[in-house]
Amino acid sequence: MPTMQNHSYSFTEPDSTLLAFITPGGFEHFYWNVSVPLVDPTNAPFAPDIHTRFLESTFEAAIGPVFDVIPIFNSQFSYNFTNGTTNQSAPWHNGKTTAPNNAKEPYYLANNWSQRFLHRATGQVIQPRATAVQSGGNFTLSTMVMRGRAANETTAEYTFDVPQFFQILEGTMMIRMMCQTVSMSTGDIAFIPAGTAFSYWSEVAFTKVYLGCAPAGGLSDALVAQAEPWAYGVFPSYFGNLTNSTSA
Repeated sequence: MPTMQNHSYSFTEPDSTLLAFITPGGFEHFYWNVSVPLVDPTNAPFAPDIHTRFLESTFEAAIGPVFDVIPIFNSQFSYNFTNGTTNQSAPWHNGKTTAPNNAKEPYYLANNWSQRFLHRATGQVIQPRATAVQSGGNFTLSTMVMRGRAANETTAEYTFDVPQFFQILEGTMMIRMMCQTVSMSTGDIAFIPAGTAFSYWSEVAFTKVYLGCAPAGGLSDALVAQAEPWAYGVFPSYFGNLTNSTSA
């Protein structure tokens, strides 16, 4: 989503996760100002049986003097989730969705219906979500699925001049950096500073992650540059030559 765009969001399931990748930083202060600490005796992530009244006037007063955010209450959402969209001329989970070639237009990308690339040698499928083109050079954000590491495979090592991050969505991913290897599972996050050598691989048959960097020019771009267009959301049964150490 570009700057200066109106937007709304609403959770429709009892347990939902929203990943917001915002650059430059600072918007987290918005949430700190409009929320209150949650203390639950059972240590639940949220308390569905405790109904806290949402005070619109308090919310507006809290953000008005500090943030350039104008709340519009009682707005109506469209819930055309699958095989349709509010804009009837645009595909949604029933056709290819693409990102614009500029940093001015907001857009939506349906999972596994946007542009995909296969890095055949490593059996990884990369789906760019926001590239330097859409972010104005500020960051890149992609999802990536990968197969399990083969028994005779040499894991590639990467070094970039921009920081990277990973968040595990599914599966188990190993990351090695600074002479330390960590096993990461669903929800775990790794931050890799610029100039830090690292390697990664999947310990299970299927792993899916978010990966990003700021500004652009990190792992996602390096993999896509060596990849081929791909029509599927998962990797094929044949991977090609296994990789050796590399640096970017």
